[in-house]
Amino acid sequence: MQRLGEVRRQRGAHVDQARREIERSLGRTVESLFIDFGPPVAAASLAQAHPAWLADGRKVAIKVLRAHVASEIGAIAKPKQIYITPDLPKTRSGKILRGTMVKIADSQPWKMPATIDDPEILDEIAAALQGLGLAQKPSGV
Repeated sequence: MQRLGEVRRQRGAHVDQARREIERSLGRTVESLFIDFGPPVAAASLAQAHPAWLADGRKVAIKVLRAHVASEIGAIAKPKQIYITPDLPKTRSGKILRGTMVKIADSQPWKMPATIDDPEILDEIAAALQGLGLAQKPSGV
């Protein structure tokens, strides 16, 4: 059984590794991105989940891929850009929602899924992607 001091040292090492990976990946310090960044609250073989707080006080979950993931699984496992949205859609059908999100990102015409609980969030995400220049308003919409 591990001693408490050893567990605390390991936890600190995980936070330091996560901070280095965030800074390497995003090119900014953790302090410039978050007002607070906590120790992992969940971990698996591929990633750790850390709580963090944005400047406006919102608590967010930051998922940090472990360093070996890109070299062992490939670059497809590591996103180049990460964007924070005010919320995520809630739906009973993830498959339909994923298809709709792909259409939004690819600037294709899309219809609001009947199974979505909060339809306004998809419009907000589409507008945010358009504002970033990552999507265009589909023609004829």
